[in-house]
Amino acid sequence: MLEDCNQYFTELLNENNFNRIKYNARHFKPRLKTKKVWDSYEFHLNYFRKNNITRESLILAISVAYSWMPTMLDIYKIKNTKDWKQLVNDVKFLSCIKSYRDFEKLEDKILDSLVRLASSINNSIVGASKVMHLFSPNYVPIIDSRVIKAWNFFFSDFSKRNTGIVHLTSKPEKYLEYWKAILYWNTQVPKSSVRQIEKFFFDFGGSPTLKSKDHKLKKKIIS
Repeated sequence: MLEDCNQYFTELLNENNFNRIKYNARHFKPRLKTKKVWDSYEFHLNYFRKNNITRESLILAISVAYSWMPTMLDIYKIKNTKDWKQLVNDVKFLSCIKSYRDFEKLEDKILDSLVRLASSINNSIVGASKVMHLFSPNYVPIIDSRVIKAWNFFFSDFSKRNTGIVHLTSKPEKYLEYWKAILYWNTQVPKSSVRQIEKFFFDFGGSPTLKSKDHKLKKKIIS
């Protein structure tokens, strides 16, 4: 059974911390080379919005996701039409998760689908999250090394508590907790979005000074 982190949600995932990560993300300007990804991002989203989730569109989504990554694509454990059908059904199911309430009701089933998807796509939850995001960009957050680095830095004050949502890794179980936390956080901040919160961590995670002991997070937000 996954660790229950709900008791920490109210303390950590609130409007004050949203404003803190927003401030820190916006005061770091992403390096120019990352702009190449975002130039094609909206084009890809528009394409997948117009297409149903099928074997063909899933293969294209996997290929697009790995065009953003410095990793060769391998697809494992897919031997026949039945395996592809299972994978397509997993992506369809995960794309139907549109709220924190949905997530709570289906958490165990979500993990099963995540594990199957990640084990098939390069054994990578990073690649799996990017594929899911292409089909459901408003509700599925991406996880990658920049998000992980920023998340763990941002919540470093709480790391000694060893709570699930504080220390993030690229394992399906940790991604599950991260996704759930982002959905919850979105309910606590008016006019926010899942994509916005995740993008703040992505931008902040690109800071060249993030690993420095001299890097200080803004504790107070200056209006």
